[in-house]
Amino acid sequence: MACVSGRCVGLSALWLVCTFFFLVLFLLMGNYKASLSRDCPFFDKKYKFAHRGYVNRSQENTIKAALDSYDHGFLPEFDVWLTKDGHLVIWHDTNGVRMAGDERTIAEMTLAEVRTLEIKSTIGQKKYASTASVPTYKEYLAAICSPGNEDRIFVVDLNFVDSLPLLTARDKRQAELSVSDFAESSCTSQDVIFSLGHPLQGPAMRTKMKEFGMKNPLIFWFVPDTWPLGEEFWIKNRLLVALADVDGAECHSLLWDHHRDDLLKLKENKFCVGAFGSGAAKHCDYVQMCTLDADAASCELMDGFLYESPITYSGGGGGVYEWFMLALAALVVCTLGTFLLPVAIYKGQQSSGAAVGAAS
Repeated sequence: MACVSGRCVGLSALWLVCTFFFLVLFLLMGNYKASLSRDCPFFDKKYKFAHRGYVNRSQENTIKAALDSYDHGFLPEFDVWLTKDGHLVIWHDTNGVRMAGDERTIAEMTLAEVRTLEIKSTIGQKKYASTASVPTYKEYLAAICSPGNEDRIFVVDLNFVDSLPLLTARDKRQAELSVSDFAESSCTSQDVIFSLGHPLQGPAMRTKMKEFGMKNPLIFWFVPDTWPLGEEFWIKNRLLVALADVDGAECHSLLWDHHRDDLLKLKENKFCVGAFGSGAAKHCDYVQMCTLDADAASCELMDGFLYESPITYSGGGGGVYEWFMLALAALVVCTLGTFLLPVAIYKGQQSSGAAVGAAS
């Protein structure tokens, strides 16, 4: 009777929790990361991308900016967002304030409402010849992969609603649609790269790719001061890269400045690596993907040009030491629980048996 009491059930629950935690710790801190490797499809290649297109003559993420990228020796990188009624459009920011003077988010608008947005002719300190419209993903692909250009290479960058660690139905739909719309377009290159920032989007995209016989590479991107415990922690243990089932990692140049050796260890294990953001040019020699915020004609960086304010990075360890000590303490508790629980159960059963014997 004693063993089915709250005490024994509680001990069993504690043991199960500790065992589960121990398995997680093994993944995070164990030797698995040393054996985690990929055969990245473009490992032996080097690509130079224009961040959101060639932005000197046309507004970012417009069809003209993409086509100008090819004309100036770059490949375009662009962002996709899902509208309220389920259409992908080419857009970077969460809302339309910076680009169109509209406070609404793309997720709140239907495609018809997005069509009414007018991209400003003056963005920050940059002035363009005229305003521009927001293209859909399908329109963008059709323009890039026009007749004779079906094999062009580019990067599709997926944004997501701040739903971590869960994957919302919307974000899953966006991931799947980015693949299916591409597969149904005139674009044919298996070297087109899909970049994502939510680890659970990766498996959803892999599944959809299998439906269409696609083998395009997936890349996970890291932005400074985004993840709990710090980017250093996640870069070192590679858990997000493994969870996302991707072929490599693309990091902001500030992360390269602080964690270059850890990122190059990914490359040693046949992952592809990339750098983006202001300052990415200084890392181009040892990455496969170099995505520049630059004057594509002269390769002169324009710091902060594509951002409302400069991105900063604390550069700290992100609590790695504290997390390691917590992991060590949990491991000790788990180990003690594994040995002590059977003893507690045995003694409880003995006490129960003695009580039953005395009663009879």
